[in-house]
Amino acid sequence: MPREDSSSGKAIVSSGLGNSMAATATTGRLPFPMLTRTNYAAWAIRMKYILRTNGAWGAVDPEKASGGVEQSKDELALAIISQSIDDETLLRVAEKETAADVWAAL
Repeated sequence: MPREDSSSGKAIVSSGLGNSMAATATTGRLPFPMLTRTNYAAWAIRMKYILRTNGAWGAVDPEKASGGVEQSKDELALAIISQSIDDETLLRVAEKETAADVWAAL
């Protein structure tokens, strides 16, 4: 699970609040949005912002990543995405090797 990193100045998100959409401003942590059967468009936009904030969007959209995708960024993107989907969906995409493959399957 990504943690708050005050040294990088980036806003790291946490899924510690479950499905709640409330933000905890005092800790700087936000819940991951959960993908449902009816909210893909809004979920994808929110996830793009979260992944971009954490420097991991290039793992989902490798064509825009200059110089290829770092393994650590791909793993971060996979971790963030896995926290925003339910168990059934997670099991459906578990065989995918990269964040881009998981995103495409969703």
